[in-house]
Amino acid sequence: MGRDRQRVFTQALHEIAEIIISGENPEEILEKSNRILGRTLNVDRTLIYHISFEENRITGLCEWLQKDLPEIAPTKGEYTSLDMFSDAFREIRTTKQYLESHINNVNKHFLANGADTILHTQLNIKSLIWYPFAFDEHGYYLFTMNQIMEQRRWTVAEISFLESAAKQISLALIKIKLLEERKKAEDALRTSEGRLHALVQTIPDLIWLKDKEGRYLSCNTMFERFFGARESDIVGKTDYDFVDRELADFFREHDRIAIDAGKPITNEEWITFADDGRRAMLETIKTPMYDDRGELIGVLGIGRDITTRKFAEQALRESEEKYRTVADFTYDWEAWCAPDLSFQYVSPSCKRITGHTAEEFMADRNLMIQITHPEDRPKLEEHYRTDHRRNQKDNVEFDFRIVKPDGGISWISHSCSAVHNEEGIWLGRRESNREITDRKRAEEKIKQLLENKELILKEVHHRIKNNMSTIKSLLTLQAGTAQEPSAVAALRNAAGRVQSMAVLYDKLYQSDGFDSMPVKYYIPSLVDEIVSNFPNFSAIKIEKTIDDFSLDSKRLQLLGIITNELLTNILKYAFTDKESGSIHLSLTQTDGRVSLVVQDNGSGMPESIDFNNTTGFGLKLV
Repeated sequence: MGRDRQRVFTQALHEIAEIIISGENPEEILEKSNRILGRTLNVDRTLIYHISFEENRITGLCEWLQKDLPEIAPTKGEYTSLDMFSDAFREIRTTKQYLESHINNVNKHFLANGADTILHTQLNIKSLIWYPFAFDEHGYYLFTMNQIMEQRRWTVAEISFLESAAKQISLALIKIKLLEERKKAEDALRTSEGRLHALVQTIPDLIWLKDKEGRYLSCNTMFERFFGARESDIVGKTDYDFVDRELADFFREHDRIAIDAGKPITNEEWITFADDGRRAMLETIKTPMYDDRGELIGVLGIGRDITTRKFAEQALRESEEKYRTVADFTYDWEAWCAPDLSFQYVSPSCKRITGHTAEEFMADRNLMIQITHPEDRPKLEEHYRTDHRRNQKDNVEFDFRIVKPDGGISWISHSCSAVHNEEGIWLGRRESNREITDRKRAEEKIKQLLENKELILKEVHHRIKNNMSTIKSLLTLQAGTAQEPSAVAALRNAAGRVQSMAVLYDKLYQSDGFDSMPVKYYIPSLVDEIVSNFPNFSAIKIEKTIDDFSLDSKRLQLLGIITNELLTNILKYAFTDKESGSIHLSLTQTDGRVSLVVQDNGSGMPESIDFNNTTGFGLKLV
């Protein structure tokens, strides 16, 4: 090779180097380099392709044609699939060597899939060389030199020139790829920083960063409101430039505490916003910041406004204090028992009632069972097994006894009901226990007094009943010995009246009350007693129609005497000339008025009887 030719190649490589140094656009570098290659090697057509095995695609990147050969047609981008030239592309990928082919000496790797026909016949390429460069895991780039007008053999110097150009362009592509990746990284970093900055600026918390000397490095918008200054006016300054010395000393002290601790520390502090004068309670977290070498950068601070929460907590404490004051000072023993039977709250009054403190009940959930009287313990255990183990909404009440530490026994009235929160979740049961020992003793005394009174009443009833029976018997006996008919009648009538009062007294004693009684309970029995005293009562049919209502004992006594007089007269005189008869008794109440009607089918009342001027004692009573 002549020295002139060598200078041409050197000059071309120098031009390509200048293009690479001055350019960062890969398309522009490839385009200009391809043109220099074509002009320097004096070929009919030069192309640069990118071969992608991952996408199975051939992409034409640039093409150069000899201007004085208009019959040479461009072919850039004509082929998009690797299949047609797959054998040649695989060979290059494997060997990383160039391929050369001529119309009268076709390379064997172009014989498959009719590649030789396309290249040397359809495209009329007399000679070609494919020179690969810039290999990576996905594929490679390819210099394609085509001779259309005549065959050509490539010299060693030309191949060497192509190799040098390929190395330069490969380095350029690597440089460009690195620059692109760097640019992407820088863009991503700027995007990330922008997002982080926007996030920090929009967060409602106060955020700031100081160096280890206490000078501000950055802050967000909310912190600007605190100092009443822009970030640009805050950076480089300290707390002493914006707040009074006492507060600045407080801030600096906690900065040092965080630095000395080497970990985040939390404190609460009141501040006043400079922009509007608003006071706020901050929960501040200060964290020492270190670089990748472990050197201290400064302190990151985050202050959250907890004013509303603090006021709410204060209100809650005051509310809890009020309710606890009420609960703690109740006379009864109040408690809250959770679903697992543990006590969540026990009022102090338990000490007065049981002899055990609230702390003892809170520590031992079985203490309630242990202090229960052995005879009542099964009842309480069953209550805890059933009512306390399920969400039973009904109120449960019962009494039981406990044994105090000194051995004394006290009665407890227990009442409990289910407790739920606002969401309806069952939280256990609220218990209320009242000592009722004095009440139980009073009830027992009253019970004994009632039993004694009942015995006395039974004895009095027995004696009165016996006395009335004795009076009736004496009157009946007297009537049996009397000779005068009027005397006999008077004595028997008196015995009947005593009998009606005895029946009334007996019924009143057997009833629930002593001052009144249903007429259906008294009158039918009285009628049966009166009728049974006459020898012919079995021949007399008695019909009773009695309403269901009650009368006081005084009116019942009068009603009984009237009934006795009427029935006695009927049974004596109405059926004297008959073998049988019927009597109908009707007792009704309408609008508060009582009506008694007694009818019979006997001989009737004599016409000579004047009810207004009767001499009979019975009719006078009626």
